[in-house]
Amino acid sequence: MALLIRLVATAALRVRLLLAGGALLSIELVMQTAGWLGVIPGLNTKERLPWGRVYWTAEGFENSIRNRYGWHFPEFDLGKTNRIGIIGDSFVEAVEVPRTRNMAAILRQKLWSTRPTTETMAFGEHGCGPAQYLELLKYAHHYFGIRQAVIVVYLGNDITDCAPKLGVHDSRGFIYYSLTNGVAVLGPDASKVRDEYSNSFAAMHRSPWLFLPYLASSYCMSVQLVLSVEKSIANQREARRALSLQPGPEAEMASLGLKAGPFALNPSPAVEEGFGIMRSLLEQATEFGATKQIKLIIMTVPFFPPDFYKQKGAGWSARMGDYDFLGPERALKEWALGRKILFLPLGERMQSSMLTTEQIRELYLSKGCGHFSEKGHAFAAEAMKAMLFADP
Repeated sequence: MALLIRLVATAALRVRLLLAGGALLSIELVMQTAGWLGVIPGLNTKERLPWGRVYWTAEGFENSIRNRYGWHFPEFDLGKTNRIGIIGDSFVEAVEVPRTRNMAAILRQKLWSTRPTTETMAFGEHGCGPAQYLELLKYAHHYFGIRQAVIVVYLGNDITDCAPKLGVHDSRGFIYYSLTNGVAVLGPDASKVRDEYSNSFAAMHRSPWLFLPYLASSYCMSVQLVLSVEKSIANQREARRALSLQPGPEAEMASLGLKAGPFALNPSPAVEEGFGIMRSLLEQATEFGATKQIKLIIMTVPFFPPDFYKQKGAGWSARMGDYDFLGPERALKEWALGRKILFLPLGERMQSSMLTTEQIRELYLSKGCGHFSEKGHAFAAEAMKAMLFADP
């Protein structure tokens, strides 16, 4: 009798497990269908993997997959020999727009008919800065033999990303340099972090089968939805905390995950050090490009705070109180020209093109304070094309 009871209980447990598994599978199938239709709100996944899933709703919208090497870009055409590498952070990765509508992809389309041997490639990685751009440049040359490169510097956070004393990132997982006699020097601890970072890109060239567990997770929409909700709640909490600190540009930028320090008319010593490290890293990238016969351009993407858009028309100023939001661009341009480094300032281009504040707002998402919209990517692509193929 006892044995019969145990058998019945075991059978009942198996039935419940099967029913629960069937219910979970049904939910996942429904979410997969909804995901490919692009109707799931609040879900965000963009892990860098070969053919990894990209679904982004936090800002803009994207619903696709990465390419063979884990980049948010169409498949590279390796049959073309004149290769251009566009290198940068989330502005180049651009999960906020379709992978065929970012600045590198638009540049690629512009060159199809006039330069049939030229291929454009995007190497964009969110959450990184100039220290990582140097490694991306080396990677793009080693694996793809790029002949030209554009390093995209986002003025909103690339200076602070180079400033270890500001503590923007955890030094255990971020490449930080120190400044010695005006030269960016890598410490022993950061050297290990750099090597791990570089190896993560080399790993993308191994068999995609090795990434199967991670790929399965990136494609499991029910798991990604739970993770997205948790992260969204944490981000909203941090934004509310930042807004409560103090009024003005500092709080506005803190709520966006940025710092106003680099735009101050009288920057702090920590910011000055970060700016010096960034200049040195960009100079090292230029020197590397020269040794490898890579034509290299530094392009700056400006940031404008919400109050900037209270101005109307084309007669706007980036000077607001104790801050100048094009000040870092002008300083970087002066430095680059002094070293004969090709420099493309998009903020200056916006001014010389007589763009109104209303038109500038349309170049960005998040009411003019976020990443580039499709119009912004098109604006950057046209600027890059004009400079890459200008007469010497």
